[in-house]
Amino acid sequence: MSSEVTMNVTGHVAHVVLNRPPVNALTAQTMSDIVDVFDRIGGTSGVRAAVLSAEGRVFCAGSDVKARRESDPGSGEESAYNRLARELNASIADCPVPVVTAVDGPALGGGLCLVAASDIVVVGERAAFGLPEINVGLLGGGVWAARLFGSRWARRMTLTGAAVPASELLASGSFPAAESAEDPLAAAFELAELIARKSPAAVRLAKASLNDVEFMELRAGYRHEQTFTARLRGHPDSREAMAAFAERREPRFHD
Repeated sequence: MSSEVTMNVTGHVAHVVLNRPPVNALTAQTMSDIVDVFDRIGGTSGVRAAVLSAEGRVFCAGSDVKARRESDPGSGEESAYNRLARELNASIADCPVPVVTAVDGPALGGGLCLVAASDIVVVGERAAFGLPEINVGLLGGGVWAARLFGSRWARRMTLTGAAVPASELLASGSFPAAESAEDPLAAAFELAELIARKSPAAVRLAKASLNDVEFMELRAGYRHEQTFTARLRGHPDSREAMAAFAERREPRFHD
């Protein structure tokens, strides 16, 4: 892994930092590093939640256009890049532990997708979102923007290439998936640490269940969700949680 993507663990929370000055643009190597780090988090005993953040005033400007310009659009290199971009988003969405993303700057193109793939989003006053691909001869990310803001904002971002401040999205009620904070990184850690105090087994099953049912019809989704409840009931953490509740004490969970 390069120094552009780092990960350290404090307690039960992993902190992933994107640090590729000046705007944290994504190359194939950067994306591969992010995939690797989230795969590692999912397999690391003791990690119960993750925080994703970025250094600098830009969270992530999306694809490194200079690198894309040098690639042959008809070559296998382009196909490999697109496949890696899909794997990048999936590595966060499918990470077994919840990912809380702190955004305190523009998240554009692929950067917006990183945010949309996470479980919880905290934004600062400098946060903004956009899909500028149309300005540089590219497309993509509309489906992830729609996941965050709805189809109308996704269309506006895709067709205009213009970024929209998070404050405007929040004020319009179009960004219900996010919360704002003066210090988004500190707020993200508070949420991650709250999650980390829960049963690790329950949290992992809960995320897997939510991923499964997100696009299901209501009745079918709830029925499917109940199968995860049944799985959890057979785990020692379920018995410990109930015992702790009845005895009015903090539960003692083990990884």
